[in-house]
Amino acid sequence: MPINISAWDQQINLMLTGNEKLDLLVTGAGFSYSTKAVKGQLIPLDDLLASHGQGILDVMPSYMLEATKVEGKTYGVPSMRDWAADYGLLMRKDLVEKHNIDLSQINSFEDLEPIFQTIKDNESGMNPIVNTTLTTASVIASPYFDILGDRLGVVEMDGDGTVINMFEHPDYVDAVHLARKWFEAGYLIKDAATSDEIMASLIKAGKGFGNLAAMKPGFEVQEQGLIGHEMII
Repeated sequence: MPINISAWDQQINLMLTGNEKLDLLVTGAGFSYSTKAVKGQLIPLDDLLASHGQGILDVMPSYMLEATKVEGKTYGVPSMRDWAADYGLLMRKDLVEKHNIDLSQINSFEDLEPIFQTIKDNESGMNPIVNTTLTTASVIASPYFDILGDRLGVVEMDGDGTVINMFEHPDYVDAVHLARKWFEAGYLIKDAATSDEIMASLIKAGKGFGNLAAMKPGFEVQEQGLIGHEMII
């Protein structure tokens, strides 16, 4: 049963609290998984996995199953998909070629600045970066932290597992300063904090060159379908 993402929580809660027959549902960190488990809306799967889930247990790494446990019990099975992410810049390929931008020279977020300046100088009315829903600083800082779902407490990727305050960490502070530098240089969309436009729409409308985002296999093809331009990352 397809459910629009905007209606997901309300629709699922109605189904769980009503008398509708519901065997399986998609859930996860962004869909109140732990809350549903604690409230008794999900059935523990440990015994079922032991008796009927050999195929799942053969291919699913044990550490991934550990991530699904709530108070020691398994209430869901992760999907088989990409479990790692990197972050970068999604750009209009035609403009990269038009301005002879050499992507092989980009090895850090700071290396993007000449590209942003080129777009600002040569493409009238176009913002180099149109991030709205995903903040620039959070993308720049992403390689350093596991945000544990909500950023209220994080662990360093190369640390000892201690939960810390990301907003006080030097790497995050540096990311904020870099984002501020880009804003003052005119690289970021001015109303990023209040805009309700999605990034793909802004690029499609010719108001943006690209946006910072979490990458994955096939990401540029996915976004090309939304934007209408061939994209490169």
